[in-house]
Amino acid sequence: MKKLILSLLFVTYATLSLNAQSKIIVREGASGTDTYTSLTAALAASQDGDFLYLPGGVFTGAFTINKNISVIGTGYSALPNSNRVPTIIDNLIIDGVSNLFVSGILINNNIYFGPGASNNVLLSRCVFDYVSGVAVSNLIVEECIIMDGLQNMNNFTVRSSVLGIAYDFNSGGLFENCIILDLNGYGLQYSNMTFRNNIILETQASFTQTGNNNFINNVFKNSAVPTPGSSGGGVFLNNVFNASIDSIFSNPAANIYITHPANDYTINPNGPASGAGVNGVDCGVFDGLSPMKLGGIPLNPSIRNILVDPVTDQNGNLQIQATVEAQSR
Repeated sequence: MKKLILSLLFVTYATLSLNAQSKIIVREGASGTDTYTSLTAALAASQDGDFLYLPGGVFTGAFTINKNISVIGTGYSALPNSNRVPTIIDNLIIDGVSNLFVSGILINNNIYFGPGASNNVLLSRCVFDYVSGVAVSNLIVEECIIMDGLQNMNNFTVRSSVLGIAYDFNSGGLFENCIILDLNGYGLQYSNMTFRNNIILETQASFTQTGNNNFINNVFKNSAVPTPGSSGGGVFLNNVFNASIDSIFSNPAANIYITHPANDYTINPNGPASGAGVNGVDCGVFDGLSPMKLGGIPLNPSIRNILVDPVTDQNGNLQIQATVEAQSR
C-alpha cells in the first residue's frame, strides 16, 4: 500500500481574503440549481435530497441542518503547494434528519445533535472539536480529525480518523483504523464497544472496564492492558503493547500528543503497526475500509485554480483558464 503523509496545515483563518468577498453557495436538486450568498438562506431553501456546495471561506454563526441533504465543502485544510482555501463553519447543529452527508468542512467548535431523532448520518473528511447528543443512531465518522472526542453516543462507527481522546460513557460503538491519542479510562465506562486496528498512544493506569468491550488487533504505546471488570468480559485478541513511538511511526513529531494534531502519522513499514490489523491491514488511518485522504478534499471535482484575462479579445470574448481537480474516491 502507498504510504501517505498526514500534514494538517492550519491557516490563519481570520486573514483569509475570501472573508471580504461574497461566497457563492450552489444548491442543486430536483427543482433545479440556485445560488446563494447566505448559508442560512441556502439551508432554508433546501429540500430533501438536495446538494449544497460550499466554497472556501468562513461562515460565521451557528447553523442547523434539519433536512435530508448533502453539504459539501472544499476540504478542511490547505495542502502543500496548493492555493486551496478550506471551508469553515463556526458551529453545526443536526436535528431530526434521516439521511445526511457532510463532507470537506472544518467546524470551528462542536457538532451537536438536537432533540429530534436523527439516523443515517455520515460525517466525512471534516474537522471538529467534539460531537455529542443521544438522539442519533447509525452515525458514521470517516477520515475526520476530532480535536476532542465523542461522548454519550450510542451505536456509532468512527473509522480512519484521528481523535484527541476516546471518552467514557459511549455504548455500542466501533473505533476502527484510528489514531487515538488518549484512551480515557475513568473505570473505562464503555459498554459493548469494539476497538479494532487502532493505534492507541496513551491509556489510564487503571483499566478495569465495566462491561463487554472488545479490543482486537490494536497497537498500544504503553502497557496498560484493558482487563474485564466484574460486570462483563469482552474479547482481547492479538493486541500489541509497549510499542515505542519511534517504532510505530516513520517520522514521529515531538508534539505527537497534542489534541490539535498536525503531525505525520505515516506508520513505519517495518514497525509493529505494519500489517498488524485484522486480515493483515495496517493499523492506523491510512489503511482499512476507508483510508484517510489528505486535506479532507471531497470526492466531487473542484476548481483548483482559475486564470482570467484582464481584457477581452478583439471579438469581445473573455479568456478563462481553469484547472479542475478530481479524485478516484
